[in-house]
Amino acid sequence: ITFNYQIARELGVMNYLLKPINRETVLAALENMPAPVKNILLVDDDRAMLLALQEGFARYSDSFSVLLAGDGIEAIEYLKRQPISLVVTDLKMPRVDGFALLATIMANFPDIPVIIITAYGTSELCQELDRLGVKYFKKPFRFPEIVKWLDGCAGRIAAGNGLPHAS
Repeated sequence: ITFNYQIARELGVMNYLLKPINRETVLAALENMPAPVKNILLVDDDRAMLLALQEGFARYSDSFSVLLAGDGIEAIEYLKRQPISLVVTDLKMPRVDGFALLATIMANFPDIPVIIITAYGTSELCQELDRLGVKYFKKPFRFPEIVKWLDGCAGRIAAGNGLPHAS
């Protein structure tokens, strides 16, 4: 059997050891493995809002990688391809909106916390999001509000424990 290094990298192999191996070799390989990257997925069809959110999340660049999606379809593709630690999404978007994205995440990726940002925060909508345990912010919001809330949760996200479900 031949080992194809390119295919191994594409499959996510970070390192390899040739047999025979001993305990010290395994421990050294484990020490040199990079920490897993935590990804925040930002979803909004308004490019200016998406870039403003990206700029706001730059504060967390030492802990998180920020991914951008222009709608729910792009977001679902990201969710299928790589691990996501947090999704921040608008509700009103073409093709697949935030409601459908939220339903997809809750059904297929229930451990991924979601923050909703919306300009359409009716009392009924807010009650439904509260019932679902989804954090939301009404547009226009001040980014420091999100930062303050995330600061209280950053350790949980970085540890892979998700966010508290509260409004």
